[in-house]
Amino acid sequence: MNKSFLDNAKIYFSLYSPSARIWTHVIFWVVTALILSSFGFNLAGWEYPKAALVHTVFLVVKSMFAYYIIAYLLLPLVMKGNRWVLFLIGIGIMFFLDSVISYYMFETVSNNFETSLYYKRYANMINEGGLMGSILFSKLFFIHIYNETLPILPPLIVKFVKIIIASRNKTISLQRDNLNLELNFLKSQVNPHFLFNVLNSIYSLIVEKDETAANIIVRLSGLMRYTLYETESEKVSLKREVEFIQQYTELERIRFQSRVNITLTMDDDFGNYQVPPLIFISFVENAFKHGVSNTGKASWVKIDFRMKKTTVILSVENSKPAHIMHEEVQGGIGLFNVKKRLELLYPDKYKLLIENKKQTFFVELQLELV
Repeated sequence: MNKSFLDNAKIYFSLYSPSARIWTHVIFWVVTALILSSFGFNLAGWEYPKAALVHTVFLVVKSMFAYYIIAYLLLPLVMKGNRWVLFLIGIGIMFFLDSVISYYMFETVSNNFETSLYYKRYANMINEGGLMGSILFSKLFFIHIYNETLPILPPLIVKFVKIIIASRNKTISLQRDNLNLELNFLKSQVNPHFLFNVLNSIYSLIVEKDETAANIIVRLSGLMRYTLYETESEKVSLKREVEFIQQYTELERIRFQSRVNITLTMDDDFGNYQVPPLIFISFVENAFKHGVSNTGKASWVKIDFRMKKTTVILSVENSKPAHIMHEEVQGGIGLFNVKKRLELLYPDKYKLLIENKKQTFFVELQLELV
């Protein structure tokens, strides 16, 4: 079966080592310089090699400037972030700078070197309006576009294909990881009806003997009902997700009692925003599971939920036993999975700060909701 162009390109770029990339760039610019030198010599005159070489150097520098700005700065803005406004502004600035370089190129060559009469006439036409004239003259604008795009068009096409392949591979990888996360989640579930039946049985046995224990079972049942039945959709209410964190924290408060000082602060209004279900719980659970539960000494956990315009911010900080392992406090697969979800669902729209200090562990998640 014939392979598509993208499949063949994918194989090529997978074998494209850093050293091969460097040599490819070097060879390309040497070839480009040879091609551009023909323009320089034809314009300046073959009998004026110094002027032709200086003109060629300017052309090569302009082409390199245009290529690396477009390929490594402007194209990724569109392909990875869909930022067309910044892309167009960047293109405009680049052509403005190209006009400035072209002006000084003709000024430098025509005033400091002997050239052909044709070159002098051409330079006078380009620069007769001064620096601003060379920038604003409409005919020269299209000349600049032609001169910029002609030598760098082939490598830009190659770069464009590479970005498409990298973007497609990233999407496929994230989708595969997301499917694996869902599969792992399904494997970790126990039949929910069995669990609820057991809880109801325990509740009926202790409700008249221990009201506190009965309340714990009611809270636990509420948490389980949310995780099993209310989180099946792709998005849930941010307010409901915050309430879930609050209920979870209250259970941990009952569990640890006075041994752990738990502080939970949150805003009163979280608007009508939607978030992926269970996106915050790993950070809170990590504070208890890998932090305070590993010591019998007095400990503390601080949890803060707040809104800043259209960004929800969760901050969790906890004390840390001196003997705990660095890898253990990082949260293991829980935090690893939530990072994967964030990368999949909120690319370039979240900030995650993790500070693992000697006596404390701090994590802050900023999630842009619009």
